[in-house]
Amino acid sequence: MLKLLAAQPDASVVIVQVGFSTNLAKLLTLPGARDLIAKKVRLLSTMAGHFPAPGVERKAEYNVKIDLPASTALFRDWPTPIVASGWEIGDAVRYPAASIEQDYQYTPHHPVVDAYRHYMKMPYDRPTWDLTSVLYAVRPTRGYFGLSSPGRITVDAEGKTTFTPAPSGRHQYLTLTPEQRAKTLEALIQLASQPPDSLVRR
Repeated sequence: MLKLLAAQPDASVVIVQVGFSTNLAKLLTLPGARDLIAKKVRLLSTMAGHFPAPGVERKAEYNVKIDLPASTALFRDWPTPIVASGWEIGDAVRYPAASIEQDYQYTPHHPVVDAYRHYMKMPYDRPTWDLTSVLYAVRPTRGYFGLSSPGRITVDAEGKTTFTPAPSGRHQYLTLTPEQRAKTLEALIQLASQPPDSLVRR
């Protein structure tokens, strides 16, 4: 990983983290890693945490709580901007069963369709937790999401995340209006269900 980062232009790398913070937290412990990350990485887009509206109880989000030491270290020590897609974003944007059942028929055994069917009896709409952080990383300026003010995300002993606004903070989290939700869902459906050959032609 360090060799790969070192070969990239400065401030050119966007890292997407879905799942646990284990690998990136370990990367931070390697000699010289923090300085190299600060030089090469422009953004870390991560699906992690829960940033609810005022008055709503915070959840200990799964990706954070399963490896709590790693999550704590990542938000404490990562030296570049972080944008978090919280639990509430993916929960609000649910990939529709109708797309799973209709939009992937260009091949008889699509892995996405097979995975949905094996996970739970169809039909059901599935939260797009990981997809939202990927979409923001790839298309950050398309208006799919809003952003919180800058600040700092911390993790408590239960795995709950707290966002504290601070003008010099390196952390932000995604926000979502009803209009953005509709736009984001349409983009995810179109991008995910495109046949591979049509993407190559583009």
